[in-house]
Amino acid sequence: AIARTMAADSTGAGPGGLSEEQAAVYDRQLRVWGVEAQRRLGASRILVAGLTGLAAEACKNVALAGVGALVLYDDGAPAVDAAPGNFLAASGLADAAGTADADALTVANATAATLREMNPFGEISILQGPSDLSGIDAAAVKGCDAVLVTGCSLAVAERINDACRDAGASFFYGECRATVANFFADLGPNFRYAVERGRSNTAEKDGDAANNAAADAAVVVSSFVPLREAVSCEWCTLGNGREGG
Repeated sequence: AIARTMAADSTGAGPGGLSEEQAAVYDRQLRVWGVEAQRRLGASRILVAGLTGLAAEACKNVALAGVGALVLYDDGAPAVDAAPGNFLAASGLADAAGTADADALTVANATAATLREMNPFGEISILQGPSDLSGIDAAAVKGCDAVLVTGCSLAVAERINDACRDAGASFFYGECRATVANFFADLGPNFRYAVERGRSNTAEKDGDAANNAAADAAVVVSSFVPLREAVSCEWCTLGNGREGG
């Protein structure tokens, strides 16, 4: 069964249209980033492929934060063969022990079962496809806000990144091997974000909300490059794009 979505439970008397139950579950983060950010997170859709330990940690974090929809790519790998670091699959397999479905449980299904227990307000679904991740194409990423892939080759990651670019989805790629790790993010050619600045004392005293809001944050636009372009750069040029030199 698919867990309840935030939209389905937004009829309560909590802040900003959230239900009282949601407000209680998300109380800590509401104090950090506010109701509007929580609602935007609740309307987001993320696709995750390659359910390694790194992916499991990412899934846990976004599920607990309250992402609206989390799609797990299921390549048919049995749960008993899950990556050693995928604690979500291990927990789901343990919960299913002794049941008729335990032997047929896949890594994705075992992972999804644990995530649904962690947060009942998010929709956790499965996308089935081949183990070479060829099932992740333009149609699969359409409607997604972000895609995370791990445990695949560079060529496969580049192909999926291209599909994300075409669909307007953010792309994340990472690997973690003992003491060595790598991470890549492509948030698109025009990624906008706000940088907080000091509040205007004058605006606060005068009660000028518009001026005060403008003083609080400045909008910055950053341009990211796709993975295939990033790996083709010479090492000596990599520092040029960093803030501060």
